[in-house]
Amino acid sequence: IHRISSDSGSVRLTDEDGTVAASWSYRKLLNHWQSKHALAAYVPSDKRGPPPEYRYSPRATLYVGTDFIRLLKAFAAGAVYLDPALKATFVDGVLGPVHRRSQFRIRHADMDQLYERRIDLPEP
Repeated sequence: IHRISSDSGSVRLTDEDGTVAASWSYRKLLNHWQSKHALAAYVPSDKRGPPPEYRYSPRATLYVGTDFIRLLKAFAAGAVYLDPALKATFVDGVLGPVHRRSQFRIRHADMDQLYERRIDLPEP
């Protein structure tokens, strides 16, 4: 993948027969990617519990320089994957509307596929 000549394409989740279960248009992914992921900060954390408790490291890493082609290449390599989830809210013990909140994720070890440069920040 080197360039996109049309924004009419999409990233699709399909079964073995090719039936589309979910689809994300290039246009929507591109707009979201450019506005929210041009610069990323990663702060390592540990989770303990229950109840869940989080502890964050004083170290952080910045990732700089990305583009939509890098995202598509990471999809093609299997580095970016779908994490399906639901968001449910309870009001006075009653279940409210349930919304899909699926997100694309990437392992920290694969972040270099999405960004040109990694900057390890010194501890404060």
